[in-house]
Amino acid sequence: MLTGAARPLGPDSRGSRSAPEPIPEASRFLVAGPGPWRVVALGPLTNLAAAILAAPTVAGQVVEVVCVGSNGRSRGRWPPWWPFEFNLTLDRRATRVVFESRLPLVLVPLDVARRLTVTPADLAAIPGALGDHLRRHSWRWFRRAALLRGRRVFPVWDLVAALWVVEPGLFTVERTVARLHRNGWLEHAGGTRPVTVVRSFDPGRAWRRFLSLATRAPGASGAEP
Repeated sequence: MLTGAARPLGPDSRGSRSAPEPIPEASRFLVAGPGPWRVVALGPLTNLAAAILAAPTVAGQVVEVVCVGSNGRSRGRWPPWWPFEFNLTLDRRATRVVFESRLPLVLVPLDVARRLTVTPADLAAIPGALGDHLRRHSWRWFRRAALLRGRRVFPVWDLVAALWVVEPGLFTVERTVARLHRNGWLEHAGGTRPVTVVRSFDPGRAWRRFLSLATRAPGASGAEP
């Protein structure tokens, strides 16, 4: 497992004579490897942005960036605080670097990803070591959901992005444009930056596909049940 960034990118230092900071291990991997890369960004974009800044040729080696973030239904009352855009706002400079790189960008919006939810019963049905691991490490999320919403169910945002990579036929997408605002709000259908946006999917079918992949014997192959 590669070590990612310990903190966001510093302020834009273009024109500064100071030596550049060492880039994270995950970024060095992108710089040193031959590619092509397909990057699934399940958090802030620091690692990818650091690689692009260290070696602009990296952008030519990345064929797609799948990013969990933005909101297709609302900009929120106080963007980016509501709905909170952790992935895009924790490191706004990194978001800008990736957005301006013109890399092929697939957005998995929060309002779409949140439709895939998990309950204790869902996890109880997963056999073996994987099921044990998921049940052991999910209790705090069920507790949080119960405290905040009175229900023991929570969305598994990142799984939607991962499923897009392995089974794009599960999803309906739209090719459109977007504009990145200074506060981290990513405006759909504005600006000129081409993006692909995941618009819809069947949560039940997606979960069954995940189960089929998670419980499949190593080396086995097979289509969605």
